[in-house]
Amino acid sequence: MNQLRLKQGFTAEQFQAMTGLTISALEPALSVCLKQQLIQFDDWHYFCSDTGWYFLDSVLQEFMAG
Repeated sequence: MNQLRLKQGFTAEQFQAMTGLTISALEPALSVCLKQQLIQFDDWHYFCSDTGWYFLDSVLQEFMAG
């Protein structure tokens, strides 16, 4: 999930290539963060929103909790 520390974020294909897991492995954290508008999905990339940058540690912790 360190890819969320990059402004360009990551694609589902990049996630799968790096981890061997499908993007569904990030659920339910991914859906929660998208709903809270901490992560955005645009042009096939997942990345932190402006608000998500302010709460980046909390965003990353959401993925660790699962």
